[in-house]
Amino acid sequence: MAADRRGRSGLKAGAPAQVARSIAAAAIDLKARPADAAGQTAGTQGTAGSVARPGLTTAGLSRKSPATDPDSVVAIKETLNSLWAFSIPTRTLGWGFRGNWLVGAVISGVWPLLVNGVLVLAYGRIALHSRAAWLWLTIFAVTEISGLLAARILWGRLIRDMPLISSMLPNEDAHKQFAAWVRSWSSWLWQAVSGFTLAALGAFVLWLAAPAVGQHLELGLSSYIAVAWTSFMGGLVIYVFVMVTLMTFKMRDCGPLALDEWDPARTPGLVTLSRGYVYCLGAIIVMAAGLEIVATRVPGYQDSMVLGAFVVGFPIFAVLCGIFISLLPHIAFARMTYDCKVRTIEAIDEAIGGLPELTNGDHGRIATLVWLRNQVSGAANLPIKAPWFVPLAAALVGPLVAFLLTLKG
Repeated sequence: MAADRRGRSGLKAGAPAQVARSIAAAAIDLKARPADAAGQTAGTQGTAGSVARPGLTTAGLSRKSPATDPDSVVAIKETLNSLWAFSIPTRTLGWGFRGNWLVGAVISGVWPLLVNGVLVLAYGRIALHSRAAWLWLTIFAVTEISGLLAARILWGRLIRDMPLISSMLPNEDAHKQFAAWVRSWSSWLWQAVSGFTLAALGAFVLWLAAPAVGQHLELGLSSYIAVAWTSFMGGLVIYVFVMVTLMTFKMRDCGPLALDEWDPARTPGLVTLSRGYVYCLGAIIVMAAGLEIVATRVPGYQDSMVLGAFVVGFPIFAVLCGIFISLLPHIAFARMTYDCKVRTIEAIDEAIGGLPELTNGDHGRIATLVWLRNQVSGAANLPIKAPWFVPLAAALVGPLVAFLLTLKG
């Protein structure tokens, strides 16, 4: 009873979580190796020397890469050269040129304006001359640059945090499997399909809407170039966002991730991934609302069935993108953390069931295990706290609100 009072008083006083975890780890190890019961006195007191099971303690992790990066980190870094959304801006001045990415992105966005300027000087009959036409060429340039910038910031965060994220992969085979998946996304074929499909779609929509829009706005060759190029780069940006969304599911398929078994939702790599998806949603909110407002400002859009359908359907598409990019990965997070908690609770229950016979009724340690079991059971299932759900909700309703406001205006 004295040991029981000491154990319970220690818990009421707020025993440090690390001490409690050390006690539990030693107790579970004791259950697994009863022949060592006599040598567990230090573990009973919860000292730092307690025997810890692999995976039940969380070492301090860092975003800094080790001297030799695992294959998964190397593969992510290589994508800066293999994914067209990043490599095209750096090679805008020539395919062999390696320059500043931001300068290249700006040039990539404004070159349709430069083409129209050349046409004004050389072939005035097919060039755009009106101020409104120049304004729309500028809007398309800004749209493209903004999309490229959003994708590049996202990928910069991923490269910075990849050593932390990849630490969740269980073994070297998992690193190689994940790296092979990343490199498969660098296929020029699928990137070409994504980019050229949207380019053709954008040009086709403009051609269908031209009879109505052309009554209010000057259209010409530069208009089709700007729309097709912006749509092409938009397809590449969407390709990047889809890839980063599916990354969570691929990591899960590489084997049970190495999560903190006491509080899996607070695993640093998982928290980093979750916040990255929140950033994706923020980018979707801005781009979706901006494109919706721009679409409703196209002169004569109400006279065009195609543009009218776009204005009505785009908010629905944006909501579906929000669900795909944010909710699906977080559903996967919740499932992974739940499974991890179940495994930990089962291990603690086994230790609790075997300790009375092995420790001569050490009720203090049993009380600690029961307390820790309750802590694990009540731990969060998602890496983000309540305030982070605000952008998640905004990503779903924001485009619809923007749509209703623009229609009202």
